[in-house]
Amino acid sequence: MTVLRGPCFSLAARGTLASTITYTAVRNRPVLKRRSRRHNPDTIEQKAHRNMLRYLTKAWGIAIPPAKASWTTNLPEGEHSAYHWYVKINMERWRRGRAPTWWYPNFETGTPAVILNWSLTAVQNYVRLHINPTGTANVRGVIWHRGDAAGFAPIGANAIDVQLYTSTQTRLIVDRLQRPGTYYYRITYFNPNGRLETHATEHSVTYA
Repeated sequence: MTVLRGPCFSLAARGTLASTITYTAVRNRPVLKRRSRRHNPDTIEQKAHRNMLRYLTKAWGIAIPPAKASWTTNLPEGEHSAYHWYVKINMERWRRGRAPTWWYPNFETGTPAVILNWSLTAVQNYVRLHINPTGTANVRGVIWHRGDAAGFAPIGANAIDVQLYTSTQTRLIVDRLQRPGTYYYRITYFNPNGRLETHATEHSVTYA
């Protein structure tokens, strides 16, 4: 039921009519506008986008001064700060299927040391994925991917998490399965220069 406070089409009207138009006030001025609906899809792509932004913020916080200076020195005119330039470039790289870089300009040089092992454990409708420390000093990030078929290609659209990684940490994520089926998992990882590698191992779990 529609509830309007004040005569319809008057300056005193407040509320939403027929889930279509809304009477309100902005800075004490009456406003009539189309009802807006918040749209924030909870898709894998949207989660991956948020996780990459979170990763970039954490990575910037621990980046060594020369890495930050490389962004400051090359800051184009019109950009607000080295940090915002760094985020902008790396989100563009992410949308193109590239790994983020801690340095600018980026040459994608070097090869990340191989992550020796990672494991998967299923608990009811939860999947726990672990990476164990392996002395991979030049690995700076790990991307977790989930697919619906064996041998799937790990890309940004199926990335479920992006995590900061150092050689002294055990990494764990928990993936909650929404519906029964068989799910497949792979990881990719990258070094500070944005060089991306794919781990050969693929794990799977069946949720009934």
